[in-house]
Parts: sequence; C-alpha cells; structure tokens
Amino acid sequence: MATGCVSILKTSEKTPLSALRIADLAREAGFPPGVVQVLSGEKEIGAYLVKHPDVDKIAFTGSTAVGKWI
Repeated sequence: MATGCVSILKTSEKTPLSALRIADLAREAGFPPGVVQVLSGEKEIGAYLVKHPDVDKIAFTGSTAVGKWI
C-alpha cells in the first residue's frame, strides 16, 4: 500500500462484516479511495481474482485443497 498497490479482501459470502470494518478503518485513517477494496461472494469471485493477469499476489486462509488449486 505504501508503494501504491491496492489490496482486495475477498470474504466469504457468509462473513463479510469484518472485512468491511477493516475497509472503514482504512478510510477513516486517510487511505486514498480504492486502496482497500472488499469483495464478498462465492468461489467464482475468488477464482476470477486468482486467474486475473493484473493480480500479482494472492494470500489466503483456507483448506489445503484450495491452496493446491491456487
């Protein structure tokens, strides 16, 4: 973020509130608009992010199966 990178938090469709709060805190702290983004949804959204050519880094918490897929 300090070098101009954007952070996208992809949450489970069942638990988006904590990531939305993080985005609120970033905004309150003065982060520029769009630097912290939140996407909530099912596995298709995660698959899109993993495969997108403009996404340079993926970090995740989840199962070993998903880690192998990524």
